[in-house]
Amino acid sequence: MELGQAFSMRHVGAITGASVIERPSQNGSVWIVEFQLAAPLPSHFSNLLEVARGGPKIFKTVQAALNDVKSIGVTSPTVQFTTSDSFRANRFQWLYEWIRGLPQQGFDEDRILQAFSTNPSINLDLNDAAAVKLGRIIIQHALGKTDGKELEAYLPPVEVLDVKFLKPTDDGYLCQAFCADSEENFVFLVSLDVTEKKLKYVLADRKAALCKFALFAAHQRHPQGYTDPDDPHPMINGVWHPPAAKFRLTLIDIECIRTLPVGATDIANKQIVKHA
Repeated sequence: MELGQAFSMRHVGAITGASVIERPSQNGSVWIVEFQLAAPLPSHFSNLLEVARGGPKIFKTVQAALNDVKSIGVTSPTVQFTTSDSFRANRFQWLYEWIRGLPQQGFDEDRILQAFSTNPSINLDLNDAAAVKLGRIIIQHALGKTDGKELEAYLPPVEVLDVKFLKPTDDGYLCQAFCADSEENFVFLVSLDVTEKKLKYVLADRKAALCKFALFAAHQRHPQGYTDPDDPHPMINGVWHPPAAKFRLTLIDIECIRTLPVGATDIANKQIVKHA
């Protein structure tokens, strides 16, 4: 549907929302708009925003797409990035909607950076060159000017290099993941329905796949508390403070890793999420 049609359908309640979706092209990412509908459309209508001559309207930046979406009355559209590393949990995502609204108020990148320094939730130090560099990377990604590759270095863990078996606990086998930056090292659990023999086989013969699986899971799954048999009642400032593992791998996960060829690291994101 064209912009005018979409405007009319929004204001009669036929359009309930919109998504701005990234699509790869030979010249970098482009963007299309897909509408969510209250009821199915007649067959001669498309749920995509289209140009007058027909066919999806292609935007070169996410901000241009968002401007059209908001002009028809959808104030809180979703944005779907489809880069190859989209499995990484973006800890800066909460800033993006705010950033995307600033260009409509006449803010360029430098003014948005200034806004970072006065926003009490951010408090960017403009004299800190490293912090300013990160701020610009976040702004450019939020506005669809980059594909997120530069941002990866700020979304730990970046890479898992090795995994070691530590010990059994009542909540699962505890394993240590070692990362390129030692400050990113973490522990995770493997459920007790996996035999210790099977786990150690995976550690010995499918190490590369396990490292990649652990990287995906660290971004996609939730922490799991456990009781350390060597310190069953950990206290911090007089308060019981049980440790937390980054995530838990299940028997299905381990069987999935076992089926991969030796040295394989080509693991689909859907394999990690499906069994979470």
